[in-house]
Amino acid sequence: MSSVVFSQGSIDVVVNPQPIGGFRGKTGAVSYIHKQSKHFAEWNSEDLTHLADLIQRTMKIMQLNNVQNMLLHGDFTKTTGTLTLVPYPKCNWYEKLQGYLHTIWGGSRLSGTQQGSVFAFYHTQFLETVQNIHYAQFAPEQPVPRAKLDPFCRPEVINKQLIKSTQRGGQNYHLLQDNCPKGQHAEDDHLLVIPEGEVAHQDRAYAPLKTRKDMLTIAQSVVQYMLLNHERVILVERNGKQLQGVSHLTDNIFTVRVKVTSFFSKLYVLLRQLMPFKSNLSPAEMKARIQRFSEITLPASI
Repeated sequence: MSSVVFSQGSIDVVVNPQPIGGFRGKTGAVSYIHKQSKHFAEWNSEDLTHLADLIQRTMKIMQLNNVQNMLLHGDFTKTTGTLTLVPYPKCNWYEKLQGYLHTIWGGSRLSGTQQGSVFAFYHTQFLETVQNIHYAQFAPEQPVPRAKLDPFCRPEVINKQLIKSTQRGGQNYHLLQDNCPKGQHAEDDHLLVIPEGEVAHQDRAYAPLKTRKDMLTIAQSVVQYMLLNHERVILVERNGKQLQGVSHLTDNIFTVRVKVTSFFSKLYVLLRQLMPFKSNLSPAEMKARIQRFSEITLPASI
């Protein structure tokens, strides 16, 4: 049986047979792949438009089936890559720990019955439900009042961490150096792609489709640049109040500078993700890291 549950343009939505988090019921993890097996770094504008729409559609399906928290996870090498949307139905400590363990040690493969359950659910949802959903049909969450805005809405934070900015269709986007890098090791790079303004505070499933595509386009450029000098790059977007650290639409992009192979090196990575011993960059370190990416080319302003 084919694992393709839905297709749009050159992009297929497929059941992930070995997902982060394992089997989490019928609303399981799905991945987005190119029909011609192209690397994410090579997808064209039309491909990214289809990808943006499919991610939004999948998020809506999850939300309409009581999954409010989900993780968009990309793992790329120079020649391979996966891009997966992972549900967190309960989003409790166990699911979060399970997610960390599987990103480090790898998850178990789903049984044929489990894969069939996920396939049947999404195949029905995409064909019978999502095609009839219009983005304006369901009211998105209202942007939060300005009094409650997060640090990424403060100019002094942006100015301190800014690498580059671009404007697309009147919407500003910033590429930032994270102030407290959360990569697998302290030397790993950790960059952020964020939109400016109230759009950053809408429910991710109902954010404007153009915003979703713009974020993917900018993230793709960063991944391309990072893969020139690194063997592995990871893309992470957390969605949902219980999974997000900051209430602002954010794509996190990490380099993996150190190969993690031994049990103890993997244990160190796990502890680094769980324990709050990561420290903020000093002003000198922040300046050096920003300079490291000063030559990066973001998609042209339009």
